[in-house]
Amino acid sequence: LYFDNVREDMVALLGASRAKSLADAYDMACYANPEVRALLTPKPAPPTPAATPRPISLRGAAPLNSRPSARSGGDSIEDDIHAAIREVSGRI
Repeated sequence: LYFDNVREDMVALLGASRAKSLADAYDMACYANPEVRALLTPKPAPPTPAATPRPISLRGAAPLNSRPSARSGGDSIEDDIHAAIREVSGRI
């Protein structure tokens, strides 16, 4: 595709024994030429709005590993603790 752009570079690479074949010389010359390299190098796609992470607030949120206990129904923290112990130990 870019042979006309890199022909002279290929001659130099082959003449200096830096390239082992025509294909090798072509690849090396394309990479060495900034204009051709820019055309061959894939550009990263811009982020899509769905892929852009949104900031979130964790203030006032329950810990990630906590589960609200429907069985507690107690009026104090102590009641909640006892309900959690009963739930974990299998005595509900």
